[in-house]
Amino acid sequence: MGAASSFANNCDNTISLFISFPEQNFHIDQLQTKINNINYSFIDSNLTKKSIMENSVFYVNNNIKFIIENISKFIICISNNTFFSITQNMEFNSIFNNNEKNELLDKKIIYLILDKELLPFNNSNSKCIIGEANWYPFYDNLTATLSIDFIIKYFINEN
Repeated sequence: MGAASSFANNCDNTISLFISFPEQNFHIDQLQTKINNINYSFIDSNLTKKSIMENSVFYVNNNIKFIIENISKFIICISNNTFFSITQNMEFNSIFNNNEKNELLDKKIIYLILDKELLPFNNSNSKCIIGEANWYPFYDNLTATLSIDFIIKYFINEN
């Protein structure tokens, strides 16, 4: 089954989290493992990237919109590569421009900052993207560990 088929199959009600990142790294792997360990279902940018390789960008963009309409929580990783990532830009477009019914108000977005120089109080580009939303540092072992612990506790307490 290709990535295009995976889009449709991953849109059922069991998927409640989308993780957007410009590139996979060790800390994102740790986060995904911890989320899996609490049986919280998610999909991530790897599905988008795989589908782009197999299908047209138009087709993928429409499917991302479909998925995002059905997901209520997002973890968005911001790094220096975010501003140049076609994948993340497509995902952002779907998350933030899918506001025909004002559905963004019902979505929980957590930002993880992967590069220290992009912390919102130091960087106007990050501040513009994040606005008043929750964000957590995620740029080294300590900040990643603390942020992962907070996110896992949030998901556990939510249930």
